[in-house]
Amino acid sequence: ITKKSTAQGVSGSVNASVGTRQNNGAFNLTAKTGRLSVNTSLGTNLAYPQKSLTEFITNTTYLNGTTNSISQNGFSKWRRDGYNGSLGLDYDFNAYNNISTTAKINSFSNGGPSETNYIINNIGAANIGDMEMTFRNLDWNVDYRKTSKKEGEEFSISAQLSTGRNPTRFSNTLTSAAFPTGLITNSNNTGKNNEYTFQTDYTYPFSKATVLEVGAKAILRDIKSQFDIAAQDFDYNQNVGAAYGVIAFDLSKKWKFKGGVRAEYTRIDFNTQNSGIQKNDYLNLFPSAILSRTLKGGATLKLSYNRRVQRPTQNYLNPFRNESDQFNIMQGNPQLDP
Repeated sequence: ITKKSTAQGVSGSVNASVGTRQNNGAFNLTAKTGRLSVNTSLGTNLAYPQKSLTEFITNTTYLNGTTNSISQNGFSKWRRDGYNGSLGLDYDFNAYNNISTTAKINSFSNGGPSETNYIINNIGAANIGDMEMTFRNLDWNVDYRKTSKKEGEEFSISAQLSTGRNPTRFSNTLTSAAFPTGLITNSNNTGKNNEYTFQTDYTYPFSKATVLEVGAKAILRDIKSQFDIAAQDFDYNQNVGAAYGVIAFDLSKKWKFKGGVRAEYTRIDFNTQNSGIQKNDYLNLFPSAILSRTLKGGATLKLSYNRRVQRPTQNYLNPFRNESDQFNIMQGNPQLDP
């Protein structure tokens, strides 16, 4: 059980560092008066453009016996900078009711010029490129917690907003025997991610040996990818509704059991100009069980079983074709299964 500090007043700190490669700064402030506490923080970092040398050799043999050889070496000179900040409030209405909220922002950018020489199956080529990527995110959550005179009983409800924006820009000029005057490719893409989460949980102890936990959760997720050409725009929506129930009880003085099930319903639809609107709905059940035995000396032996689902993130879903390195192309697939 975590106990809150009863200290009153204001405290803070400031940190800064300067170097030949990177500069950092941070500020933190915490204040508490009565039932209200406030905390805030700011941070920043700046890395000077650094020249990085790279060299790769890739040899591939296919099932039909043919081979492919790519040798590349070059350099990039990227800069990196970012900042982050947060503001949090916490208020105790009384001994049993508490509300808190926290907002966090984060921004990170990197990019710069690069030059690469290639030898592809004994044929030479060269590329001059420039790239810029930025990641900006905002997370805001509100939490309410209620306890009671009955030890172990607790009700909570929370809401969270997560929003992000990820602009990416690149340009390349590839020269080779086939393109002596240079083949120019460039693209701009802005990825947007908005996610809303609502959750409620309730714990009720029938006795010291038997405890029931129930809850529900909803996640509404919207991913957009905007290109220079509107016909390539991509819109992806994923809504998840879940409910769970868990019960824990003692089988004997030494044996304990905790088990339950979580049901999740997922609804997905996405839209591209090439494929139109596509949908995918599915229902999953995730059982869990923990059997534990208390051993001598305070040790505990546990046997557990659970199932989880891992859904692909925006980078794996976004169909934007990133050709900043024309021989290592990255592209997401919106039809990925969890």
